[in-house]
Amino acid sequence: MFGQGEDGEKTMQAIQETTQTDVVVRVQPAPEGGEREQLHRALSAQPGVSRVQIHAGADALVIVDFDPRAISPLGILRCVHAQGHLGRLLGL
Repeated sequence: MFGQGEDGEKTMQAIQETTQTDVVVRVQPAPEGGEREQLHRALSAQPGVSRVQIHAGADALVIVDFDPRAISPLGILRCVHAQGHLGRLLGL
């Protein structure tokens, strides 16, 4: 983006590109106790993952904020499966 400085000189300002997105995963069986913390740690440790929220219920909903340049939704799903849970992508 171009603008004008105080002295009238043209300046260029960098615009930071936002690359974060999120994905919602339904996890079965819903992780309880230590499993929940283990799943949270495993997902948080993935490259590009900035936040993990696990919402309890009959089927847990997991919301993962991530940088798609560093990990794909499929990579997140693989991480869920590696923790012994079935996972289904509900939305991006």
